[in-house]
Amino acid sequence: MRHSASICKADGDMADGSAYIPSRAMRRQRIEPALEPLSGPPPSKGRPWRYLVALASCLLAVALWGTVYPVYGRAMRTVDPLTIGVIRNIIIALASAAGLLALEGPSAFKTTRREFWLAAGAGVIGVVGFGILTFVGEHLAGTGSNAAKLTAVYAMALMVLWELASLIQSTSLPGLLELALVLGAYAGLALMVDGGGVSGLFSLQGILAGGLVLAGTACWMWYTVRFRKFSAWSVLKFSAITFLLGTGAFTLLDVLAIASGILPVPHVSALLAGSPAYLYLGLLTGVVPLILWNRSARVITPVNALMFMSVGTAVTVLIANHMDGYREDAATMIIGGTAMILAIGLYSAMQYRAALLRPSPAPGAARNSKGAPRSTPAAPAPLR
Repeated sequence: MRHSASICKADGDMADGSAYIPSRAMRRQRIEPALEPLSGPPPSKGRPWRYLVALASCLLAVALWGTVYPVYGRAMRTVDPLTIGVIRNIIIALASAAGLLALEGPSAFKTTRREFWLAAGAGVIGVVGFGILTFVGEHLAGTGSNAAKLTAVYAMALMVLWELASLIQSTSLPGLLELALVLGAYAGLALMVDGGGVSGLFSLQGILAGGLVLAGTACWMWYTVRFRKFSAWSVLKFSAITFLLGTGAFTLLDVLAIASGILPVPHVSALLAGSPAYLYLGLLTGVVPLILWNRSARVITPVNALMFMSVGTAVTVLIANHMDGYREDAATMIIGGTAMILAIGLYSAMQYRAALLRPSPAPGAARNSKGAPRSTPAAPAPLR
């Protein structure tokens, strides 16, 4: 460990090569605050309504995102998916930038060099990675319902893998319960999806498309967790700057693909005919859920927010099935939906209880750039 000698000296121990076990005071003052940006600050014990509002905001965000893919599937009949993604992200970036300019002024766009490159990395991976991989995968999947079901199956599979990795590291009873709840939500979602038939998703083309969707979803998960690096920024500033940078790279790639002949040149008539759909995708299912998602992820932690993705995929499946003329069995839908909602609710309750058990910083304590409390005068000397 770097600076182990100064840590041991500050903790009253000697760094003589023997195993060093930090005291309880050292864990609370140094180690736990350093890990806080990964899990988020503990919620206010006197204001649980703030946590409930964040849960409702996250639920609304994923429900709005759930309406994207059926509309996207119809739009892909005349324009290639990457160009649609570029148009949608341009609308999101410009709308969020206009909101940032109106609410926080021109000075809000100022960043340090380090902040710029961190935001550029988050924007490129979140916008370009998610946009290209996910929408190309959905293009391979075919119809709107196949794309919706593929997104549901593989996005939740990624959440199961996430919990399995966490369980392997902790091997605790709460970890087992959380994994069981994720599997319960997955089973409920599978009941809803299976009613429309998912056998076509496990063909060679379906597996390839699913792998692309899985990689795209992983990019969005990384973008969500990366928000912790910008605790000093407002939600609107993070959303606007990352999407401006990411959309710029996305647009450049799309122009190069069209110029090289990889993608066809979109017809002006087709673009004008799809303008209502683009405005819907960019504003109602773009800017609004993006702000809600980033805000709620800051409160309920990114991992808990990702659990709600199953709700969005369920909405997608319902809409897509009805667009294709399929009617679900009522009993199957009730059982699957109830299992999914109960599992998500219990999972959120466990996350909230775990957050309350983490030590809270003193009221009014200063926080550093990572969101952790600064050392008080009584704390050990800062590392050098």
